[in-house]
Amino acid sequence: MNDWNHIRTQHGAALARVVASYTPSGPDREELAQEVAFAIVRALPRHRGDSSVKTYILRIAHNVGLRQAVRRRARQTEPPVDVADPSTSPDRIVAAAGERNRLHAAIRRLPIAQRQVLALALEELSHKEIGSTLGITENAVATRLHRAKTQLRTILGAE
Repeated sequence: MNDWNHIRTQHGAALARVVASYTPSGPDREELAQEVAFAIVRALPRHRGDSSVKTYILRIAHNVGLRQAVRRRARQTEPPVDVADPSTSPDRIVAAAGERNRLHAAIRRLPIAQRQVLALALEELSHKEIGSTLGITENAVATRLHRAKTQLRTILGAE
């Protein structure tokens, strides 16, 4: 039952949010989503059941996102900023998309360690699950999450 179609149905939205925390919309995000999907499909047969399928695939997604972020950082110095699509007509949709893009852009400005913990917390994983996913202690999760929230408030407040 751990096939890709089941994973995509059950956890596709969570994977999409993790991918969005690493790269803005467009070709880079699509490429990362494909890399994550391929990595998950390759890794599923090795899942031993030590953790839930959700934490296992989210760990894979974060590892792939981290590798891409490191490669991108080596290529460029300033991260791109998402801009709301002006062709969308209803004001509410544009405003919501703009806020979502603003939040994703702010999250991408966080250090990787904070970004990972925050993205998993937004997926409603417990501190224990986050620690298991990232290979850190629950105390480290709490510390990183607190720092991430504080820094995110600063980034969003400065804009």
